[in-house]
Amino acid sequence: MRDYFAQIRPTMTFEIFPPKGSGDLASIFATVDALASLAPDLISVTYGAGGTSRENTVEIASQIQNSYAIPALAHLTCAGNSKEELDPVLRTLSENGVKNILALRGDIAEGERNLKISGMPQILSATSNQDMISGYLLPVIRKNI
Repeated sequence: MRDYFAQIRPTMTFEIFPPKGSGDLASIFATVDALASLAPDLISVTYGAGGTSRENTVEIASQIQNSYAIPALAHLTCAGNSKEELDPVLRTLSENGVKNILALRGDIAEGERNLKISGMPQILSATSNQDMISGYLLPVIRKNI
């Protein structure tokens, strides 16, 4: 990720919002087809509160990374997830070559009272897949074009 922010030229990225549940992903991949023609530097894929679109995030990010040869950034929402829930997600992303992960605290799902894992320090200490993720803090700069 550092390489993207070190470039002199502007970077172009897009963000995909997966459907909740096990919905049809054909429309998502039709969108990715159109976006791919624009040669983006990266496509990020969000992750629903409490993991509501977890499987779709992994599948979409993996396809973007492997079938489209576009770097994918998978969001990983921590709130409401335990080590046992995060490990398989991280393992699958790693097995599919998705190396860019944006770990977020995320919103607490409705009815959830406590945070099992609340952020990057807890992920790093709780997961057995420490070699797969690393924390890198970037300043956020927003420009409206």
